[in-house]
Amino acid sequence: MAPPAGVPSGFIDPLFAGGRERGPRLSLTCKSCGHEGWYHVGLIAVDREKVEAAEWRYDDLRASPFGFIRYFRCESCDAAGPWSISGKSQVKLQMFSLAGILSGDRRKAVVMKMALFDGTEISTSAEGVDLLRRRIEADPDNPFLYDRLGNLFRTGGRVDLALDSFQEALRLDQDFILSLHSAGALLLARGNLEEAAKHLHRFIVSIRDERNTGRVSTPELRALTRDVLENLLAIHSRSREVIPVFPDEIPRAQTPGSKVRWF
Repeated sequence: MAPPAGVPSGFIDPLFAGGRERGPRLSLTCKSCGHEGWYHVGLIAVDREKVEAAEWRYDDLRASPFGFIRYFRCESCDAAGPWSISGKSQVKLQMFSLAGILSGDRRKAVVMKMALFDGTEISTSAEGVDLLRRRIEADPDNPFLYDRLGNLFRTGGRVDLALDSFQEALRLDQDFILSLHSAGALLLARGNLEEAAKHLHRFIVSIRDERNTGRVSTPELRALTRDVLENLLAIHSRSREVIPVFPDEIPRAQTPGSKVRWF
């Protein structure tokens, strides 16, 4: 999912992890099976362009300006949607979103377009997950797709599924720095200091080789590295200085043909 402006695509602002918030409980009807149920939808994304459009509808969430960050599926058929918003919840959704935007409370609502990394618009995290899974079926050896899948689960509040996705990306490429960063942060949040440090130390080693950093811009790489170092300092402190901040050995010599990326 595309992050708000100023947030690098490789990591998630803690306040942007809207899946951890239950959000409003809305009455939604699954258009795949017709089942109507009540769902906590988490952080609400509000698309400014659609708000300003002349017409938008509630009978199809995708035609409305709203998107739901929390990962949920139909409790009857397990579909990701599409959804219609029941009349009893339309006013509630509008008021909750307006209150969040006016107060600046990003745990309730944020002005942004929900989209995948390539600009494909989505209305729920589960819808994005299904789209990415279809792409993974066509390109199963692409670690970037698994990393994007992990980010969707992470923002949707499913840390267990996010970790599985990041680890799959790392199985395909042990130096995939975006997943090293994200998995390390999630393991740290779970209190698994040793495993978190292994991932974050690997990140420090991996960024020494220019071939591992090609997907990220220099400002993003700086932000990711700063975040990793802050997490390693936290691990060092919480382990009573048993776990070192830096890996035991940071290689100076690179493999033939590779370059060090300075930033």
